[in-house]
Amino acid sequence: MCIRDRVYSTCAFAPEENEVVIHKLVQKFAGAVRVVPPDFNLPSFRPGLSEWDGRTFVPDLKHARRIVPDALMDGFFVCCLEKTATTVS
Repeated sequence: MCIRDRVYSTCAFAPEENEVVIHKLVQKFAGAVRVVPPDFNLPSFRPGLSEWDGRTFVPDLKHARRIVPDALMDGFFVCCLEKTATTVS
């Protein structure tokens, strides 16, 4: 599991539900929230997308994981987030 402040996960591979959401979150709370590597490793994963449909995402999205379906599990997306400062104004 992610030993962090928050985990965002979906059972989809759609960038609109995954990287786009995290990109907007990190931009909205710049300096207060960041994507961090997970505390686990699965053999069948791909890093989060760095770009999609002409959009470039925050570099830290490389730490997100797109888990590829295999004989043991379905595919999913997981992203560990660390809160480094308050997000309340």
